[in-house]
Amino acid sequence: MQLFMLYKAVKTIVEMAPIDALTSNSKNTIAEEKLLKMRTEHQSFTLQIDLNGNSDQRYLVKVLDCDTISQVKQKCCEQIYKNKPSSKIPHNDELFLEWQEGRAGKLTLNDIDNTSEKNNGLLCLNTLKHYMVKDNSRMSLIYKQHDDQTVNVNPTAFQEESLMSEDITLLMPDNVECAEEEGQKWHLSNLPGEESNRDADFGDIFLNRLFLTKLLLSECIDTTFESLLDPQSVSIPIRYFIGMLDKLGKTYGVEQDVLQSWKNECYATRVWAPLIGKPDILFDVSVPAYVEPCMDILRQVFVESFTQTAHKVNKESPPQKLLFHKDIPRYRKLIGPFFIRLEPVTDEEFLSEMDEISDKQKLELRFSRQSALQQLYNLFIRKYKSQIIDDLEEMEEDTDLQLASKLEEVIKSMDESSATR
Repeated sequence: MQLFMLYKAVKTIVEMAPIDALTSNSKNTIAEEKLLKMRTEHQSFTLQIDLNGNSDQRYLVKVLDCDTISQVKQKCCEQIYKNKPSSKIPHNDELFLEWQEGRAGKLTLNDIDNTSEKNNGLLCLNTLKHYMVKDNSRMSLIYKQHDDQTVNVNPTAFQEESLMSEDITLLMPDNVECAEEEGQKWHLSNLPGEESNRDADFGDIFLNRLFLTKLLLSECIDTTFESLLDPQSVSIPIRYFIGMLDKLGKTYGVEQDVLQSWKNECYATRVWAPLIGKPDILFDVSVPAYVEPCMDILRQVFVESFTQTAHKVNKESPPQKLLFHKDIPRYRKLIGPFFIRLEPVTDEEFLSEMDEISDKQKLELRFSRQSALQQLYNLFIRKYKSQIIDDLEEMEEDTDLQLASKLEEVIKSMDESSATR
């Protein structure tokens, strides 16, 4: 839950300031490479949005006058469907925005139209400022109906039902780019050939902006990291695995610092780092390109907190090390007590927990089990099947459980299933 709140906090803080719609560079960020270094004058105001022309219910949506129309539509959708998962929120391309009080009456707003300004052969994306939209303007968010979709509209609800493939992509969110199209457009960043020669002069100013964003996020970052280092919050499977490492270390006489490195690597790098860096693995959320670099930096900070090397910084250090150089030693002090206070888990407790999880999944699973199994097989088993079988055959347990032969049967079954498709 705290990880979800961290993601929401990062997204909210970044979206409070201008974001370039094409480069995803933003004024509020902790990632230097995604910092919007162009000076941008902007104002924030509120729009009154109704859904599909239903004027009986209006939603108040906070926007910036430098937002493109697509950015405005996205903010409207997130406010209207704030209690819905990302997969249930309509995409920008499925909606259009209609201004009810335009200079010529109703006016449909678009990122590009015949009023778009040109600069050095590039089209500037239309913004609210371009259309001279004012505070408290009334607009309608209207759904574009398609033949392959069923749209149910009533005065209080607005839903879309689309045909979905059973095929799923496991832990690999799509990242579609239209480089050729973006190369012909411009939003907030410097135009090509007009990069500021004064960037070096404003180095401290840019660094201060990174620090300001980090300061706004500090409380949420601390709360999240502290919750991940709370022994009471660690699940039974993870506690069981860490306990298994302790048993292996004792059995083979592994030195304490090596054993500690094992546990640090497993808990920080294998368990939480992927989820911090890509929260869409765990939650039904869409991680924008301007949020992803921030989450990746937080992932690196969490992992570095578990390393045993000294955390030194100097003027040549990357900005992210400067941002967190006082925080990492503080997080490190929590690591030792964290592992000491982890309660051991018996085999019976572990098996009981896994049975409960399995039963729960059978009741709540909403996607194709066969598709999920095929994805797991393609990603992990097919590529490393020889090494896995060899390792299983070397295990003492294999004599009784016949794990290697059972896996070979699964591989044969999966290959035959794929061949018949």
